[in-house]
Amino acid sequence: MTDRPVTEVATGRTGRLRDGAAATVQAAPGVVRLQPTLRNAIRRIRSAADGRLPAIGDIVHTASEGITLAERGDVIDVQVEITARSDRSADVTALDVQDRLRTYVLSERLTPGVIRVAVLDLED
Repeated sequence: MTDRPVTEVATGRTGRLRDGAAATVQAAPGVVRLQPTLRNAIRRIRSAADGRLPAIGDIVHTASEGITLAERGDVIDVQVEITARSDRSADVTALDVQDRLRTYVLSERLTPGVIRVAVLDLED
């Protein structure tokens, strides 16, 4: 495992992609908010503690509230955890978010990899 400085990666392409993906998710119908998880909190604490982002080979991981992004060259994997509206099917919302994320990654002239959407909670 190798590390890359947070300032080098998080403020560069990876950080920009993560922020764009987060905005894409939050704009989707049926999404109440990105849902922070303990795993992402621990990842952020580790990164802040040593000033580096975890990387395995060429895979760079970055985590924010409810979103994890991994870069494998030009292939982008995205995992999001959301709270969805209870008046819309959680499956429909998750599929819509997945399609929007795929479109967003393609708009950045990158290749969508694995895109996972988990609905962790429902709200009225």
